[in-house]
Amino acid sequence: MMPYLLLALVLVLSIVFISSHNELVLLRNRADEAFSQLDVYLKTRSTLAVDAAKLAKPFFEKESSDVLAFANAKDKSVDLNRLDREESLRLALGKLFIACEGSELKENAEFCALSERLESLDLSLKEAVRFYDSAARAYNIKVESFPASLVASLCKFERKPVF
Repeated sequence: MMPYLLLALVLVLSIVFISSHNELVLLRNRADEAFSQLDVYLKTRSTLAVDAAKLAKPFFEKESSDVLAFANAKDKSVDLNRLDREESLRLALGKLFIACEGSELKENAEFCALSERLESLDLSLKEAVRFYDSAARAYNIKVESFPASLVASLCKFERKPVF
C-alpha cells in the first residue's frame, strides 16, 4: 500500500511541476512576443524622431539636439534605463513639436508627414505597451504564485519589467 501512495505522490508532484513549467513558458513567450512588437514600434519612433530632428535642426537647434541625443542612445537593453530613455525621447519630441507650432517649419510637407506618422505611431505604441504590460503582469503573477513560484525559482524564470 505504501509504495502505491508514494508513487501517486510522485506522479501528482510531477504533473504539477510539468504543468506549472509549461504555463510559465507559455506566459514568458507571450510577454517576449509582445515586447518584440513593442520594440519594433520603439525603433521606428526613434528613426522617425531622428528624421524630424534633422529637418528641424536649422530652426530649433536645442530641441533637435535633445531629440537626437535620446534617439541615438546605444544601450538597447530591456531595463528601467531604457524605459526612462524612451519617456525622455517622447518628452523631447513633444517639446520639438510645440516649438514648431508657430514656425514656418509647420508648413513643410515632409515635416508634416513625419509629424502625422509619429502621431499615428504613438497610438499604436500605446496599444502595444498596454498589450505588453498585460502579458508581463500575467507572467509576473504566475512567477510569484504558488506552486509555480517554486518551479520559477528552480528553472530561473525572472520577472519582466513593466512600462
